[in-house]
Amino acid sequence: MKNHVLKSPSEARAWFTAQGLSIAEWCRQHQVGASLTRQILEGKKPCHRGQSHQIAVLLGIKAGVINRPLEAARQKGPRQPAKALKIAAGHHTSADSISGADAGGAV
Repeated sequence: MKNHVLKSPSEARAWFTAQGLSIAEWCRQHQVGASLTRQILEGKKPCHRGQSHQIAVLLGIKAGVINRPLEAARQKGPRQPAKALKIAAGHHTSADSISGADAGGAV
């Protein structure tokens, strides 16, 4: 597996500018909260678990695994089994992630 350097929150914010993509639009595409995403990009959330962890992994500022779809993470109730999405140090396997958007994601 190829290791990539993780982005800093400021590098992730710069990516939005370079892509001409608003944070709000990215959040709609990924079905996550814009307010929480902004807090993560400002360094105000630790991103240890839950949706903040998933957002940080998708942004490329944290290596980690997403064990269930984001939509399921937002719903209350029993967890549904899902395939693990392994993302190691910026190596994204989802075409919808920040690094994957360069390869043809919606702008």
